[in-house]
Amino acid sequence: MRIRINRAGAVSFVGALTLVCFASMPAVAADHFLTIGGGDSPTYNQVSLEKNVQFFQHLLSDVETPDVANEIFFSDGDAGSRDVQYVAADKLPRVNLVLARLFNQEEGVNLQYRPHKIPNLSGASSREELRKWFDRTGARLGENDRLFIYFTGHGGAGGPNNARNTNFSLWNDRSMSVVEFSGLLDKLSPKVSVVLFMVQCHSGGFADVMFQ
Repeated sequence: MRIRINRAGAVSFVGALTLVCFASMPAVAADHFLTIGGGDSPTYNQVSLEKNVQFFQHLLSDVETPDVANEIFFSDGDAGSRDVQYVAADKLPRVNLVLARLFNQEEGVNLQYRPHKIPNLSGASSREELRKWFDRTGARLGENDRLFIYFTGHGGAGGPNNARNTNFSLWNDRSMSVVEFSGLLDKLSPKVSVVLFMVQCHSGGFADVMFQ
């Protein structure tokens, strides 16, 4: 995909959120939404990430038509494992607290895990699932369609040889870099407008997908 930025294009940075817009055509044929969320393991998959995805689901239901395309990839998908970390509101069993103090490991002693509560998932937030989506669905997006990609999770810094090549976490896999993600975007038609909402640390590096 080759990207040209005109006067309608915009990039803004707010904290850990990066918003990147590639606007190429004034007329929009159809809107498509791709949501990616979660950490790389239950320990780094906090309940706040689950809440972000749920909020985005509710937001779309309020502003879009019921049949709008919104495919969601989150943590382990429909595997049903205890993949979300949360702080237990109940009082801890005394034996847990005693053992934590005995081994000097009180930090995080009230953290527990449960399966996520996100309905209508398309799959896990894994490299394989994302590649399949861009090969199967992304490649079929039509002329003047608009694709919104929302990522909420964790991100990392670029390497010493390319500090701008930052990354975001994938479930049970190594992270995906800006360069690799750009390769997925290249599968889209050049006439598809793309809007990225990147909500993770080091998200600013993903503004580089604007450039060839």
